[in-house]
Amino acid sequence: MITPSTSRLSTFVLTLVLTVAFSWGLLRAPAPHAAPESAAGLAEGELPRILLPLSLHGEMPTADLRPSSTVVSTDSPSPSSTLTATATFTPTLAPTPFGTCPEPRRRCNPCPGCTSTPMPGDGTPVVCPICRPGATAGCPDPANLPIGDGKLSSAPEVGKVWSCTTEFGGGGAFKDGPWIRGDGTFDFTAKAVVDGAVEWPSQLTITLAGAVRTVTGNDLPRHATGTYPVSPQDDAYQYDRNPNRIAAQTVSWSLPAVPEEAAAASCVGLGSVGVMLTGAYVFNGLDALGRDAVAHEIQDSCQGHPERNGSYHYHSLSLCAEDAGDGHSALVGYALDGFGIFGRRGEDGRELASADLDACHGHSHEVDWDGQRRVMFHYHATLDYPYTVGCYRGTPIRAGGGGGRPPRP
Repeated sequence: MITPSTSRLSTFVLTLVLTVAFSWGLLRAPAPHAAPESAAGLAEGELPRILLPLSLHGEMPTADLRPSSTVVSTDSPSPSSTLTATATFTPTLAPTPFGTCPEPRRRCNPCPGCTSTPMPGDGTPVVCPICRPGATAGCPDPANLPIGDGKLSSAPEVGKVWSCTTEFGGGGAFKDGPWIRGDGTFDFTAKAVVDGAVEWPSQLTITLAGAVRTVTGNDLPRHATGTYPVSPQDDAYQYDRNPNRIAAQTVSWSLPAVPEEAAAASCVGLGSVGVMLTGAYVFNGLDALGRDAVAHEIQDSCQGHPERNGSYHYHSLSLCAEDAGDGHSALVGYALDGFGIFGRRGEDGRELASADLDACHGHSHEVDWDGQRRVMFHYHATLDYPYTVGCYRGTPIRAGGGGGRPPRP
């Protein structure tokens, strides 16, 4: 039987033993850098041998005194568990993640952060949104772009599309969204987008043999797309009810390796005017009604959508195409006449506008072309209408344009 005096004696003995045990452990402790190992040895070795007899006598609390099995070292900081990357698109390689979103070319006001967008590749690729430029003369502002409605021509003209089609009709966006303003401008950054993240088995091969560049593929992009047909539950449905499904196409083009300017420019049709290195077609800046397609139609977060034959296409440079850096933009695609389509920055790294380019939306100077520096004509993408090719400076492989039809039945 345990009496009060026995209990007090046991408590005194327990206190004395613990004090001696811990003092002995501290005196045996090695240098500070080895403290975690010494403490673990005491917890797993000597301490149980001291405490176990007391616990058998019913004098120990019932709490679990076993040491934790997880040891966190603080010698160096642990890396972040969240990584972001952008994707670089090349004609024959899968997207390669790298770093984080590129810094804007200049201080932006304001510059939104990156918006995560599922795409093929390792890591968590992201798409960096267009950064709104500061007040720089002639630099397009994506939040205040002029609408290109009515800017068609019957001959080459700066800032317009020389369209082979003169009569328009068909479907398309049936209702203007709030990003369309009454003053003839629209806010690209406020547009609705088609929801979804559908991945595709993209194919794009570009080979060079003598004087011929061969482009083959299936028109399926290397990035994720929205879900088409547009769902009635999608907010885009209240403006644009695109009923078409994305389907693989046959891309088989033989382009001149070193294209030459034709004696006269020629008009562009409503189908493809080129192919981007993302693997998908690019159309001119018009919708089936002859309006500014970028302003009126709803695309997905990569600025693409399908037409009635299933051809997925853009009307401007996709934000999912790689155009990072602070110098002259890299090649982002090829037009049907063989000339290259480059990104939005010119020789000095400045963002270009349509007014900086000629009537076909390009100019001539030295660029990288098949691993060499060559003075030649080339097209540029811009934020403002007509966005890419306004007419052909060279001789297209098919008069008026390539595969694909207006984007609605």
